[in-house]
Amino acid sequence: MKIKMPAVLALAILLLAWAPGVARAEGYELNYKLNLGNSLFHMRTWNRLEVTVINKDSEDLQGTLTVSLGGHYSQEVFVEAGASAVAVFHLPPSQNWRGNSPVIVLSDSRGRELKRIGIASSDDYQNTKYIGVLGSSTQGLGELVNALPNSFLVRIGPEHLDHLPFAVNFRAIVVNDPEPIMLNARQKENLRCWVEQGGVLVLGGGSGGQRALDLIPEELAPVRARGIGAVGARDLEVLELPVPIPPQNYTVVLGESLGVVLHHSGDIPLLVQNAVGKGVVLWSALDLTAPPLDDMGNSIAFWRKLFLFLPVATQPVVPGESWAFRSIFNAIAQGEATEAISPGKLLLVLLVYILLAGPINWVILRKLDRREWAWVTIPLLAVLFVAGTFAAGRIGMGSERVVYQFNVIEVCSENLAYAESSAGVFTPNRKPVTLVAQADALAAGDGGTVTWTGDGTRISFARPPLWSVQRFYATDYLSLPGNFAVQAVHKGDKVTLAVQVVNNTGYAMFDSYIRLGEHWYRVGPLGAGESRQVDASSLYQVDLHELLRRYSASQFYGWYDIYELLPNASFLFLGFGDGGVIATEGADKVVALDMWFQRLDLDNIAFDQQTADIPRRFLFPEIVAESGNMISGRGDGSYEFIGPGAVELVFAFPPNLDFTQGDFYLNMDPLWGHGSGSLQVYNYARDEWEILTEWDVLLGGAVHSILLEHVEELIYDNRLRVRIEFEGNFGFHRTGMDVSVKGGRFND
Repeated sequence: MKIKMPAVLALAILLLAWAPGVARAEGYELNYKLNLGNSLFHMRTWNRLEVTVINKDSEDLQGTLTVSLGGHYSQEVFVEAGASAVAVFHLPPSQNWRGNSPVIVLSDSRGRELKRIGIASSDDYQNTKYIGVLGSSTQGLGELVNALPNSFLVRIGPEHLDHLPFAVNFRAIVVNDPEPIMLNARQKENLRCWVEQGGVLVLGGGSGGQRALDLIPEELAPVRARGIGAVGARDLEVLELPVPIPPQNYTVVLGESLGVVLHHSGDIPLLVQNAVGKGVVLWSALDLTAPPLDDMGNSIAFWRKLFLFLPVATQPVVPGESWAFRSIFNAIAQGEATEAISPGKLLLVLLVYILLAGPINWVILRKLDRREWAWVTIPLLAVLFVAGTFAAGRIGMGSERVVYQFNVIEVCSENLAYAESSAGVFTPNRKPVTLVAQADALAAGDGGTVTWTGDGTRISFARPPLWSVQRFYATDYLSLPGNFAVQAVHKGDKVTLAVQVVNNTGYAMFDSYIRLGEHWYRVGPLGAGESRQVDASSLYQVDLHELLRRYSASQFYGWYDIYELLPNASFLFLGFGDGGVIATEGADKVVALDMWFQRLDLDNIAFDQQTADIPRRFLFPEIVAESGNMISGRGDGSYEFIGPGAVELVFAFPPNLDFTQGDFYLNMDPLWGHGSGSLQVYNYARDEWEILTEWDVLLGGAVHSILLEHVEELIYDNRLRVRIEFEGNFGFHRTGMDVSVKGGRFND
């Protein structure tokens, strides 16, 4: 049949119109804003990308925005003709996709590409944190950056609290006269969780103090406001401001304290603190930018003292960049495959094949006098063994779609836990895979696409390789009915710990431990709601190899250093569960290892002796602030810094310790690096930093043990604060700095 040329052309035009391809780009424009206006991608925390689509065309656009960043992140967009629309993406810490250049692509409803732009960015190699000012300008608050090193002061809006993992970027949030903004229910809940996870929220008073209290969740409020009043200059002397203030009246909020009053004038609270989980809310009766705090000298002194008494913790290293995080996941995900096709089984199959194809085949053919058949029998045996091995492997690998998870979970308060998950889905065939996860944030590995929907977050893999584990990464916040309640008695003469633990989390632990200093004590299985009491002997370490036998009897290889995933806390609970805390739909089975930990307060431990001889490797510090470039989590538990800069550490002490008795030593293993610097301690009695030692040499040498004179002047709230200032570079191991006590005493 002869087809006319016009018909062919018409058919070609029709096919081109409906086929995916590249459409006109002139009618559309893409703009973006990364994080808080700079071009830094965060290495250790989540990122916020705001994309604006401008439709210059004469027709409405129904399309899709996709950000490619290792995996792909996709949202549907609708933009009227001549209008614009905004889509917000939350992207994972950059170490999860390092090596790829982020790209934004706009496509129409038929998948045709309309516009493509690259994102010009650089990695944030520093441990940078933001101080967010919510609702008002940053004017008058510039001295905050002097109190919190390595911080940027930025104005934020309610939209920056839409996504809780992104809010972790804020070292502190200040609310001072927030008119006219409001927070919705989700944003208020995220603000509460941010504080519980360790955030510092500062509320200003004065004429806008009531508006600040109205903005936040009621359970965070340090005071109950009773109206506006005034105080005189003499009433503010308790704040010890260095610049004399004029003798006039100053506007304050009159309030009833719901927390701990730090400063007051008569019955008027001036500064109140409310502890919430790991974080705090601090309330000032004075406006933070009005007289007398509008004076630069007074402002500097106010903020520095505020954060000396209220240290802000350094953002922890994200497990996603940790070698241990990845290797433990691989051990779990490969467990069943290791069982199905172990080296021993493969060796046995090869041995049988060699025997059949060699001597046995030769003997049989010789008896049949058909040696020439070897040209047929040997290839046939090879085909049969390959097919049989493939079939055995197929049966061993299984036909189920399995989600594997390794979850690291920190209990932040009685009601909140923070989870990071290294996860993957086993694909028994090449059919498309789609999972729905309820996690707060989800990151796709290569080949995966994350799509935000109304019923959760979808992650899909279009044509996954056969028998592969497609990786993804998740961050989630868990609501708990309670935490791990721990009481302990240290029996120093026997090196044992009498422990009572109540598991109020609602999750079962198949094994659990307590760490005190560098010693581990096994508590054992701990069911949901169970109370357990044991007298445990000291252990050198937790045997993770034995724990991994739960997933495969063949887990004898590799070194799994869980210690780099844990905080350098002197007193810690560690539990292991297998429930899989990241809810995932679309899989046939979930195989999970949940590693729970909770920092414990030393107030929950007692000592059975009155004398206090506390050895080394017991009282470790927490890094609460740093400036300069910090590189941490190097697998061996060390920290490295490149200056100029400073590192500040806080040491906590057991309760009832008499600081007027005995000798207190600050011990340091040899530092490494080269440069100059000094080791300092803060004297609260004199309100100044004191230099303990200085150096200007190649670091190293012997252990330093420095006697702390008049230690009672160096302690506030049972804590000691130390600072290292440096030029050049230096590093130390996380267990290489501690405080020891000789001849001390516990008060009755």
